[in-house]
Amino acid sequence: MSTPQALKVQLMALCAEYEVFGEATPEVYGSVDLVEHGLIDSMGTVYLQEMISEHYGLEIPPEMFALELRTMDALVVYISSATA
Repeated sequence: MSTPQALKVQLMALCAEYEVFGEATPEVYGSVDLVEHGLIDSMGTVYLQEMISEHYGLEIPPEMFALELRTMDALVVYISSATA
């Protein structure tokens, strides 16, 4: 089990590896609404879902991304609590 901060670092590294945010550095997106700011689109959401499923064994419904998990910080909290 990792701390939320370690999980965030790992998630950011995975996002960079999978190029979820294209060429942009994901570290600056912690509390920013990714969809609202145009940092991620529907295809990016799909990549993020696949990445989380593959690395954390979590199947997150698309509705959760649209309604609740719109920031990297929210994703970290969700993954942390779901894998605890």
